[in-house]
Amino acid sequence: MASPFGLNLKTGPEQTVVHVPEWDIPKHVKALVTTRQGGQSLNPYDNWNLALHVNDEINAVNQNRRLLSNQIGKEPFFLNQVHGTDIFSFTTPAGSSIPIPTVDGVITNLNSHFLAILTADCLPILMCDAKGDAIAACHAGWRGLANGVIDKTIQSMVNWIKPDSANKFIEGLHVYIGPAISQPNYEVGKEVRDAFSHESLIAIDLVNTLFTPGHQPYKYYADLFSLALEKLKQLGVLQVHTEKLCSYNHSQYFYSYRREKITGRFASCIWLE
Repeated sequence: MASPFGLNLKTGPEQTVVHVPEWDIPKHVKALVTTRQGGQSLNPYDNWNLALHVNDEINAVNQNRRLLSNQIGKEPFFLNQVHGTDIFSFTTPAGSSIPIPTVDGVITNLNSHFLAILTADCLPILMCDAKGDAIAACHAGWRGLANGVIDKTIQSMVNWIKPDSANKFIEGLHVYIGPAISQPNYEVGKEVRDAFSHESLIAIDLVNTLFTPGHQPYKYYADLFSLALEKLKQLGVLQVHTEKLCSYNHSQYFYSYRREKITGRFASCIWLE
């Protein structure tokens, strides 16, 4: 299928369309990002909305989730995302009843489910270690980035694996940053800029680059992708892949809350075969 904007598109069951990241990970680790093409949802959630919390028709969302499960061949593990930094360790054996945790990150070494992060402008971040022994996924808007959701996800992986060298383990991580809103479309207030600059989360010489002045006083355009890349660099992660796909610009493929307000959510998924 044609691959515009850096997308590697694959068609699945019932004409669902997904983007498959082309990143260098262990062969038994798989990932994909859904698009809005395929599915049962009607306007304004058309068509493949996977979120239950946006007032879409519940039966349609459940059918959409089943389409995704059929495409991957596993059951999903969704989160109740709240722009926080709590991380869930998913260790429950397959077949057990699993309540949906209210967290913004999850790690596992199980191959019974796929991990799914729902977004419509925030950053979906997928991770695996060098050997593919564990995978992780987290949801990072500006609050999550500022408060350390990436840091805590990686620390949870270190605590899980207990490597001889935490630094070498982190250096060997593979990280994928999925579609999110790009800087020209993401206007924020002074409080967002201050959250990063006042806490010295980024070097002062980067502040003016990652927060360019908006058209109104005390408004700025924030670069979520570069903020995440800078954080990963600070943590010592060497292998990061992103196409910097903009959810706002590509309305044919991705939902965007900033663009549409009432809209669906797409999923960034990772799993172990």
